[in-house]
Amino acid sequence: MLSEKNKIILIKVSILAGAFIVTCAILITMIFLAKGFWKNGLKVSVEQTLEKYSENTYKTGDFVELKSQLSPGAAVFNCKKNNDSNRYYAVIMRISTISGPAPAVFLCSEYDAEFVGFAVENGNLKQTMNPDFLEIHTRYWKSLLPKILLKAGLFDD
Repeated sequence: MLSEKNKIILIKVSILAGAFIVTCAILITMIFLAKGFWKNGLKVSVEQTLEKYSENTYKTGDFVELKSQLSPGAAVFNCKKNNDSNRYYAVIMRISTISGPAPAVFLCSEYDAEFVGFAVENGNLKQTMNPDFLEIHTRYWKSLLPKILLKAGLFDD
């Protein structure tokens, strides 16, 4: 049998382990709940940016799980263009700017990507940047994003 001293130690360790398990369960639950809010917030940002770019032309759809190394730094949404059967994807990601990283929205088709704009409320961001500096970064991602999305299998039939 256990001595009185060992019983007390066992009770204390059990309480500590139980508290640890409950804390981990709460944290995991909060992470899953926050992920849904994160996706909805990004979708709203993408919708607002597309609306500024082209009024009532594009409709943002569901979040697309991207099986790629890019997925931690970008979010991809289905996108439809009025009276067009082609597949489009709206990609929001951080790109380097002179003011620091900023969320940029790109509209991607199978062979082309287009810079839509920045998903920030501060409209002065684009004005404070050197146009040549902006062009270098957007040109880089415009050439790379269709390849990434194609490799991730988003344009496979």
